[in-house]
Amino acid sequence: MLDYIKNLRAMIGHTKIIVPGVRALLFNSQGELLLERQALFGSWALPHGCIDVGESVFDALKR
Repeated sequence: MLDYIKNLRAMIGHTKIIVPGVRALLFNSQGELLLERQALFGSWALPHGCIDVGESVFDALKR
């Protein structure tokens, strides 16, 4: 997906675009919430990501 965004930016510059994405609330059997540490900011966040071209929301969530 990152290559797709880079190629798109090369064509359109800094025009605003909408990039569909997903975010999930995942709990284990003890009721603990899964969080991931973001490398760029060092903060904690829900698992998330962009939806690839042609990918369904459900497939993106599984990935």
